[in-house]
Amino acid sequence: MSIPESVVVDVLVRSARHCCICRRFSPLQIQIHHIVERSNGGTDDEENLIPICINCHSFVHVKTQMTRGFGPDELKGHRDEVYDMVAKGKLPAQPQITGGEVHAISAAIIGTLHAENKSRDISDRATEILLAAACEEAPIEVVNNEHGSYIRIGGQIFFFSESDGKQYPDEFFELAKKGYLSLNGNLAKLTESGVFYVQELVKTTAKFVEKKVKCLCCGLHFTIHSWNPDGHRAKDLHCPECGQSDGAFIVWSQWKFGFIFQQVPGNSVQWDVGKV
Repeated sequence: MSIPESVVVDVLVRSARHCCICRRFSPLQIQIHHIVERSNGGTDDEENLIPICINCHSFVHVKTQMTRGFGPDELKGHRDEVYDMVAKGKLPAQPQITGGEVHAISAAIIGTLHAENKSRDISDRATEILLAAACEEAPIEVVNNEHGSYIRIGGQIFFFSESDGKQYPDEFFELAKKGYLSLNGNLAKLTESGVFYVQELVKTTAKFVEKKVKCLCCGLHFTIHSWNPDGHRAKDLHCPECGQSDGAFIVWSQWKFGFIFQQVPGNSVQWDVGKV
């Protein structure tokens, strides 16, 4: 028996379709989890439900021996915290960038600067911090302890093994000297100059268009990488599987940083070459 639709709607509205574990806005990846499973006597009451994304849902069901799994009280705490943050407008209803995406963008931009021998005003590490601050649109917090220092920027953390008694990592002084960061106690903030510098970096970084295509006749999915954002529309495509070219395709498109040749899958080797 499925959860009553009215209960599902209430749960999704209260969470604004945010996952209550990772807290990301996941509009089409949200699932409703029973905190106490039905097989253990759990009900479909809203108090026993938590909205979580597909990835986090799999983690909740993992049974571990060496680490601590998710318990009912913890799940309820996460859920209630997210409900409260949504009610207070602290969680934005828009896709949020992940740590992996931030690092991928940083690596692509820094790689482009190296490849094209462009002059860099700041070090690679300082560039990563600046890009993370711009992507997260969050204040930068410095945490110092006996083991060293680390920086927290939204959902990103940068570790520094040596503190040497300094209040800030060297990269902070580097960015502040350039006028890209303003420092205030254990917090730092991206300045207008910092935002402008990031915008200039992004504009001069190599990028390309990635398009994912689905053939509506045979169901084949394939991707196209191109420098032309306006090309490869549905009416122009030909399915390499079934051969249809009637425009029966769905095409998704996004800009990506980096070079097209870097999109060779994994550690693959050349598989086939046509007549050249």
